[in-house]
Amino acid sequence: AAEAAAAAAEAAEAEEAAAAKKEARIEAIEAKKASKQKEVQEQRQVAADKKAMAEIEKAAKKQALKELRTGEAAQQISEARKAREEAEKQLADMEEREEDEKQQREFDEAMRKAQRQSRAIESKLGMVAAEQTLVAAE
Repeated sequence: AAEAAAAAAEAAEAEEAAAAKKEARIEAIEAKKASKQKEVQEQRQVAADKKAMAEIEKAAKKQALKELRTGEAAQQISEARKAREEAEKQLADMEEREEDEKQQREFDEAMRKAQRQSRAIESKLGMVAAEQTLVAAE
């Protein structure tokens, strides 16, 4: 009876470990998909922002050349440079936020993995305690 109980406990433990492993694999795949989709979206946004900045700068230069005759060119060029610097600063801030979010996602994934491992260990400890109780009862 003790051997049958131990075998049943081992089988249950193996089933639980297999289910936990499958769940972890599914979560990892889903996390990778979500991460890749977000990364692609962020890359597209950065590219669109760079293109928009280039177009704005081109238009500002064209406008500045037109206004050169009126004497407002120096002021317009200065404003365009300031706008460009601000746009570059915003782009750098956005890239920094993206890196922070990436690190947060990696940390969250590591925490989930640690929690799964902790649950598996707790489960194993519970089974060992149950076996010890069975042995003590015999």
